[in-house]
Amino acid sequence: MLTALEVAEAYRLRWRVELLFKALTSGVGLTALRATRPGAVLSLVYAKVIALALSRLLELSLQQKAGEPEQQQATGQLALVLALTRCAPLLLSHAMMCRGVTLEQLEERILLIAEVTARSRQQRRERERRKREASLGSGG
Repeated sequence: MLTALEVAEAYRLRWRVELLFKALTSGVGLTALRATRPGAVLSLVYAKVIALALSRLLELSLQQKAGEPEQQQATGQLALVLALTRCAPLLLSHAMMCRGVTLEQLEERILLIAEVTARSRQQRRERERRKREASLGSGG
C-alpha cells in the first residue's frame, strides 16, 4: 500500500511522462516520420528527441533568468549540449584520424555521404511525383 504522498508523487511523475509523449508526438512531430529505412527512422527519432531536449533546456534557461531558482543548472546543461553538438565534427574527424583515416579520405567519405543523400532525396521526390501523376490520371 502506498501513502497519500507516494500516490501523489507517482501521479505527478506519470503526468510528466504523459506530457513528454505529447511533446514528442505533437510538439516535434514524432507521429509522422518520412523515412522507411531503420537507420533513417532511428536518426530522425534521435534528432527529434534532441530537438525537444534542447527546446526544454532553452525554456528552463529562460525560466532561470526570470528568477525561478529550482532550475539553476539549466544554463550549464544547455551550454554543454551546444558545445558538444558544435564539437561533433571535430570529434568525428579526430576519431577517424586516430584510425588512420587521412583528412582527404574523410573529405571523400563526407562527399560520398552527401552525394548518396542527395541522390536518395531526388529519387524519393521522383517517386512522389510519379505517384501524384498516377493518382491524377486514375482519378480523372
